[in-house]
Amino acid sequence: EIRFLSFANLDNMCRSDAALAAYRAAAALMLRRLSTTTAAVAVETIGASNALLSFRPRELGFSTVEWDALAAGGEDAPGVAAAEAVAAAALASPERYDASRAAAAEPISGLDPVVALASEWTRPVTLARAAAERGEDSAALSQAIARRLSEGSFGTFEPVAEALAQGTIERDRWRLLSAVLDGARVALPEQDMTPADPAKPLEIAIRTEQLQYRSGDDLVIHAEASRTCYLTLIAVEPDGTATVLFPSDFVTDNKVQGGVTITTPANGQGFRLVLDDPGRHLIHAICNTRVPRPEGVGHDLERQRFTMLGDWRAFLASTAAREAAYKAEQAAAQRFRERRRRREDAERRAIETAALPDAPEEEARAAVAIEVTTWPAEAAAPEPPSR
Repeated sequence: EIRFLSFANLDNMCRSDAALAAYRAAAALMLRRLSTTTAAVAVETIGASNALLSFRPRELGFSTVEWDALAAGGEDAPGVAAAEAVAAAALASPERYDASRAAAAEPISGLDPVVALASEWTRPVTLARAAAERGEDSAALSQAIARRLSEGSFGTFEPVAEALAQGTIERDRWRLLSAVLDGARVALPEQDMTPADPAKPLEIAIRTEQLQYRSGDDLVIHAEASRTCYLTLIAVEPDGTATVLFPSDFVTDNKVQGGVTITTPANGQGFRLVLDDPGRHLIHAICNTRVPRPEGVGHDLERQRFTMLGDWRAFLASTAAREAAYKAEQAAAQRFRERRRRREDAERRAIETAALPDAPEEEARAAVAIEVTTWPAEAAAPEPPSR
């Protein structure tokens, strides 16, 4: 009986043709390492996009029942399983998988090919990965999650959905959340419902995907707080100009869950951060358990998509005056809105004024520096890949 390994998830994530070819070779290598027979394993690619590999489990020394048990965690359809999921299951089955049975020809990103293939499954799930597994567009999935969050229909899964919308979640959580998106009634594991230890000190970690960039490169920032708090990310350019990157008009709610990595910009958020000016750039992360915005930072997202702070040194020196002016402006605006009984900013005002319950005010800060250089005169910056 024939079984299939699918590369549809990786294809949906726009992996290059070369990467997909390398992963198909890695899957064939995995099958040889799983095989307990001396006979050659016949592997055939199926379809115009070569998104399926077919084989017969008995040629590996497996019964179909044994194979289906191994592949169960990544099954997309009867007899079809995600190749990366099966690779992860194989690596977790040392009684079946023996790397010494077949040597790897070429590593993938410095890793053994089967390990590299498995990492596509074991790494935290991003919004793009989640959408690929569901066969959806990432922007559509992001909008669906945002709509349900605004409706309050996620129940105990709300923090999980927020974490996916803003960054990544672990695979076991994604499996449950995907079922919830499909309308299933699923209980969140008890350990995931346990609130963070309030005695744990508030810490914030921030990183970028590299420390050196070229002008024109995209910047992606990852931040993780040890406890639930309000996060603000501020970029300071080489000339001292400071801009709030998070929250913004694209992502207005800056409440983040403790222990969850937040990524900005995340897939589906509708914007890019492009590095232009060469020199040393600083990214500051500020997290506060009760105050949604740092003192002196006054958001007006009706007028500007990102809050501009001007010169960073001048901003720090005039924080108190800025805070007083912002509060006076907000009070005047509030009185005007009340007179006109306008309600369109109710949700944003709630975010601005809400405090996390039962938490003393604490604040943590961190920063990371990156270097941006220009492309050599004889080399032009490469065009971004089309998708």
